Amino acid sequence: MKPSRAHQKKRQPDEDIKGNLKTYNLFSRYLDVFVGDASRPVWRPEFRFDSIITDPPYGIRESTEKVGSKKIAPVPEELASPHFPSKTQYGLGDMYKDLLNFAANNLKINGRVVFWIPIIRMEYDPDLLPEHPCLETVANSEQILNLHSSRRLITMQKTMEPKEAADSAIIHDLQYTFRHKFFNTGEIKGRAREDVQAEYLTKRSKRGNGVAKLPCNE
Repeated sequence: MKPSRAHQKKRQPDEDIKGNLKTYNLFSRYLDVFVGDASRPVWRPEFRFDSIITDPPYGIRESTEKVGSKKIAPVPEELASPHFPSKTQYGLGDMYKDLLNFAANNLKINGRVVFWIPIIRMEYDPDLLPEHPCLETVANSEQILNLHSSRRLITMQKTMEPKEAADSAIIHDLQYTFRHKFFNTGEIKGRAREDVQAEYLTKRSKRGNGVAKLPCNE
C-alpha cells in the first residue's frame, strides 16, 4: 500500500500493519489483511466485531474516494476486457456516517469503535460530533496539529442493537467541511491569531510586564 505522508513514494520496510503490531507486542493477534471499500462492506450481515479501530482519510494527504456505481456489462463476463472500478468522491460526512452505521450493526454489545476526526479548533463543539442512537461516546481526547487544526480521538461504545439495519447516524455539517476550511484558512488563521494575541495580552496584564513570545507557527 502507498504511504500517506506527503512526498513519500515508498513505505519503509517496517512501516506497515505487521510492524505496528510487533512494536506493541501484538503480532500474535495478526490474522490477515485485505483491501476493500468501506462504503461497500464485504462482511456477512451477522458478522460481529469486538472493536473497530480506524483513522479515516481527511482528504488532505490522502484522497477520499470510493467505488462508483455498479455498471452492467453489455457483453458476457468471459468476453469482457479487464475492468477497473471507477472512483467517485467520498465526502467526509458520508464516510463517518457509513462508519457509525456499520459499527452499530456489526459490533457486539459493549464493543467499541475508535476513530480520529479532524476539527477546526476555534469552531469545535462536542455537541456537533457524529452521533448514533446505538452508540455512546465514552472517550474524547485532542491531538493538536497546528494553530487552527487538531483531531479528536473518539471512542464510542455500542449500547444496544439497532431495531433494523437503518441509516441512523447523525453527522453535522461542521465536521465534514474540514477539508474546505483547511485549504481556505486565511480568515481562520487571522481570527485565530487575534484570539491568541488577546489571550496573551490578558495573561500579561495579570502577571505584570513579563515578556513572552507569541507563537507564530500555523
